[in-house]
Amino acid sequence: MGGKTWSEKEEQHFWRVTIAYSAKRAGVDRAKPEKSWDLLAQEMQRAMGSEARRDYTGTMLFEHYFQNIESGRKSPNAAIYVREYQLKLDSTSRPAGRSYGRAKRRGIARTRPARSTADTRRRRATRGGLRLLSATPHATEAEGQYQSAIESESAASSTTHTDDSSSSGSGSGSSPSSSVIADEEDEEELMVKMLPFKVHHERLLSQLPSLSSRIPRMAPICLEIPVFGAGAAADAAAAGASRIELNAAGSYPAGGLTPSLEDLQAAANLDVPLRIMIRPRGPPSNAPSVSPANTHSRDFIYSDEEFEAMQRDIEKFGESGLLKVDRGDGFVFGMLRECPGVASQSSATGSNRNSLSVHTTQSEGFTAGCEVDSERCTRLVEAARPFKTVFHRAFDEIVDYERLSENDKGRLPWQDALDDLVRCGFDGILTSGGPGSAVLNVDTLNLILDEAGKTGIEIIVGGGIRSRNTPELLQELRLSERKQPIFMHSSCLLAAATDRVDSLEVEGILKHLI
Repeated sequence: MGGKTWSEKEEQHFWRVTIAYSAKRAGVDRAKPEKSWDLLAQEMQRAMGSEARRDYTGTMLFEHYFQNIESGRKSPNAAIYVREYQLKLDSTSRPAGRSYGRAKRRGIARTRPARSTADTRRRRATRGGLRLLSATPHATEAEGQYQSAIESESAASSTTHTDDSSSSGSGSGSSPSSSVIADEEDEEELMVKMLPFKVHHERLLSQLPSLSSRIPRMAPICLEIPVFGAGAAADAAAAGASRIELNAAGSYPAGGLTPSLEDLQAAANLDVPLRIMIRPRGPPSNAPSVSPANTHSRDFIYSDEEFEAMQRDIEKFGESGLLKVDRGDGFVFGMLRECPGVASQSSATGSNRNSLSVHTTQSEGFTAGCEVDSERCTRLVEAARPFKTVFHRAFDEIVDYERLSENDKGRLPWQDALDDLVRCGFDGILTSGGPGSAVLNVDTLNLILDEAGKTGIEIIVGGGIRSRNTPELLQELRLSERKQPIFMHSSCLLAAATDRVDSLEVEGILKHLI
């Protein structure tokens, strides 16, 4: 089982998503197509992302199912989900249920005293949890129709039973055991009648929009907080951050820089995953912008000396023994390279200027652009292994929401860039959907999330995220509907200081994510 206890998130995904498409699916899930255990293992690996505690295999998933269902030894975090799964199983499909039914028909099962008509009516009306439906603030017309149908069926069944009882009582008499067997057979017949209502009830619950807020997501939305100093890291963890991006103290104005080893030592004992920023410098003050909408440009285009410094920093942190793979620790970095310039826009007409993941803009008759530096990014990813790696907002230099020009293959520059990053081996991408705030780029962000969902790469949505605009983003980006792992990225800083975390702001964001 991977040598570790499965987390609650793993159990939730396994029993609610994986099993629903496996050979062991039950209830309404039987209508879904069956997938092999090996394929389900791959899908679960992608869905769990950084939350995965092991490398899933088909054999591992089947053994986990067998342990919890067949052997009866439930995993510590699986009990509620196993019970939920067992309720989906039709009692007549389980061997124990069939054996008990045969025993009752043969008169082997224990006899019970005859029930009154009122007892029988109450028993039938409550069978299978049919009275569990009650008026709630979320009740809908559909639920009301279902309740009426249940009550009508229950009343009809009770009337039929009363007639049968009176007619049998006027006969020559029957033995207690035969009357109990007849009653039990009638009970099983009614259970068969009620099965369509149970199935209909399950479908209603899965389709009612009013219940969506009470049904847990397959992949939870978590909050990542970038901090600028080890002291702020402890504050962020205490406030409820799911993950921390560690930057050098005082580097907020520069957009975050590589922290010191001492910063990591001070934060290494925290229980939340740490992501170390690897960025040797901020944007050059005298450099022209690659993107017309972003003044912070060319700060992701590094010299050979700067690249070597980044590689040394990754190796230094990785070899320090302070980072933990099982905690989900990793690195955040990104490198671009400048594309060849063209003398003028007119001379470039008719030529293919949109090479792989290229973002271009014109300035004073000179066309410049940038693309993912795939070769050097791959080398940094390899140096960072086995720790996770995230490509930071250098991605937004390629995504220009003002001019989304397609290449000769009909693809946008960021689509090619996303493919580049997957090939490099990155586990996630931090993006606001383009230059500026995420709330201004929701259309592009939706496209990026859709495309990333096909690859399994994690998307961290950042850029101007605050508690006041979080509900709007959740709705516009349809985050509650998505199955892929998603993080929200917000610094949550106090207005008066750049190194202090505002715990009230963290609380304000988290209440919308839960």
